[in-house]
Amino acid sequence: MFKLFKFAFYVIVALVLFMLNPKKEQHEKAIQEQTAKDNTVAALLGAGWIKSKMVSYNDYYVCSVTKYGDTFVSFGIANYVWVGNVDTSELKKLKDKIEDKLDG
Repeated sequence: MFKLFKFAFYVIVALVLFMLNPKKEQHEKAIQEQTAKDNTVAALLGAGWIKSKMVSYNDYYVCSVTKYGDTFVSFGIANYVWVGNVDTSELKKLKDKIEDKLDG
C-alpha cells in the first residue's frame, strides 16, 4: 500500500511540474530583466532583447533551459526562471548574427 502512495505522490509532483513549466516567453523576459539589473546602459541599448532572442529553448516537460551555443543561460522549473551570468561582451557577436539573419 505504501508503494502505491509513493507512486501516486511522484505522479502528482510530475504533473504539477509539467503544468508549471516555464514557457520560452518567460525565459526571454527573465533574461531581459537580469540584463537590465546587471548593466543598465546595455539594457537601454537593447542588449537584453537581443540576448533573449539569440538563445535556444529546450523543453524537458518538467523543467526547461535556454542555451546560447553550449552555454546554459537560464533554467526554469515550477513557474520560476533562474538566469545565469550572461556575458555582455558577446553582444557584438549576437548583433552580427542577427544582422546576418535579417540580411540573408
